[in-house]
Amino acid sequence: GAGNDDGGDDGDDDDDKAFECPILFVDVPRKETFALGCRAKDGTEHRFSLSAWQHYLSERASAGQSCVLTRCPAEDCKSVLSPQAWTTIFQSDTRTLLQLVEFGTEAGRNRPHRVALCRYFSALVAHFVEARPNLRWCPGPDCPLALSGAEATEEVVCTCRSALCFLCGEE
Repeated sequence: GAGNDDGGDDGDDDDDKAFECPILFVDVPRKETFALGCRAKDGTEHRFSLSAWQHYLSERASAGQSCVLTRCPAEDCKSVLSPQAWTTIFQSDTRTLLQLVEFGTEAGRNRPHRVALCRYFSALVAHFVEARPNLRWCPGPDCPLALSGAEATEEVVCTCRSALCFLCGEE
């Protein structure tokens, strides 16, 4: 999780130690950092401040469906972030969780994090649906549902009453 590496618990004392973020070049408490679990060839973990991660992922979420394959920002790293990593980075503490559902003055600052996380999960669902031949988006106007059927199925009717032919893909 936030502040912890993949190799076990270093103890609570390490959480308050200063850590220089290699992206933002600022010192932050280690508990305000996140390491994905990947490492450089010299064994150094790819750890960055939560602020750096949040900015990076917000940018990636704006890129559309390709954000589901977002990689670690370390140079030449091929590790892809999991949905759990996205969630951990954006919901790193209780205060942030509360700000995601409240829309007060302080909450307004973290609203972009909620938008980025929603964009990511929407792209993840779209990627899942579009990668499977037995799933298709409902053609109904403003219908957000996916329909399930076999390629040999002629017609599938959605709960919105729109129909789709799985043979030809037409309404």
